[in-house]
Amino acid sequence: MSVENKQHIYPVRLEDDLFDIVQFIRRDAQLTRNELVTLLGLSRSKTTKLINELIDLRLLTEAEVGESSGGRKPNLLELNRNFGYVIGIHMGASGANVCLADFKGKIIEWQRTPINIRNKPEQVMDTVFESVFRLLDAHHINHNQILGIGVGVPAPVEKNTNRIVNPATMLGWHDYSISDYCRTHFAESVVKVDNDVALMALGELREGMGKNHENFLMLKIGTGIGCGIVCKGEVYHGTTGIAGHIGHISVDREGPVCHCGLVGCLEKFAAGPALAEQATRAANAGRSAILSELMEKNGGKLTPEDVGTAAGRGDKVANDIIIESGRVIGDVLATVVSFFNPSLLIVGGGVSNIGPQLLINIHRTILKNSLPLSTQDFSIQKSQMGYHAGMQGSVSLVLDHVLAKV
Repeated sequence: MSVENKQHIYPVRLEDDLFDIVQFIRRDAQLTRNELVTLLGLSRSKTTKLINELIDLRLLTEAEVGESSGGRKPNLLELNRNFGYVIGIHMGASGANVCLADFKGKIIEWQRTPINIRNKPEQVMDTVFESVFRLLDAHHINHNQILGIGVGVPAPVEKNTNRIVNPATMLGWHDYSISDYCRTHFAESVVKVDNDVALMALGELREGMGKNHENFLMLKIGTGIGCGIVCKGEVYHGTTGIAGHIGHISVDREGPVCHCGLVGCLEKFAAGPALAEQATRAANAGRSAILSELMEKNGGKLTPEDVGTAAGRGDKVANDIIIESGRVIGDVLATVVSFFNPSLLIVGGGVSNIGPQLLINIHRTILKNSLPLSTQDFSIQKSQMGYHAGMQGSVSLVLDHVLAKV
């Protein structure tokens, strides 16, 4: 048999030519039979037989909606969005974004649910899966219709095992198997786990600003700082899966000890908690009336968003905090840009929203400290996808593994 799917256990295994047809259509969204003949390099009769087999398997649908060149309009082949569904989960330190998507990768609906990533793994996963079940119930989807689940976590993930390894902030999660948890509810589904920023990079590559870039970086600035790397059109993970964890590069050998155990990490100077801490010190010292006012309103606490608010009101202290954060991040990225030579840096994460000075100073520092040729065709942009980058990456990750060659 060309398809081994008798018990609806995924991945669906296809013979080489059938697999190639589906991948061509995934890439281009829609193709005609003539275009597939050219792409496959097979005879028309052989290609027709393969296409018909995929239609019989419900993997493809066909509609007469192509543009006519004078005769009959050509039929367009596309993935059957109703073949099945996937779940995308993208977790951060304080919230998880959970989405339901169809076989074409289109997000049907999504929800954000509060979590505390420092809690026990089962407690966090139970909360996340409450959102999963709400989505399924709302759309009347049975568990056996779920092809796979993609999960992003703010931690290093060993690429060969899907297991979390020595996470700095996720206490109790070391060697925890998210895959095993997911399969207690969806035993027949594909489960794939990856780092949250790597999935943001994948989402930008497939549906965002990275679509026309072979080599780019995805920088997330939030509770932590991470970098997804796209090299030659694919997300790069390195040998064991930890590539891109720039938040734990030391920027001050005499600096504070980080929660990871290292000294002077970038996160301790420029991530969200560091900005809030710097602002709190300034407010307590009486150096900013606006920050003091915001802290009083918030019950004695300040957030990175408060720093952005104060900067927007013209507060010099808040602006200086943002400018210095951009400079420190830019210093690290200048080395990365000279080494990797990307054409684009996409910046996302909650802290990226605190004001334009952050991106301006990241860019300015990169241009100042990188080799001129490395920034000749380089640009920096704020992500327009927001939460959707990570969710789309989670969906794309698992759809890449729902089908496999025999």
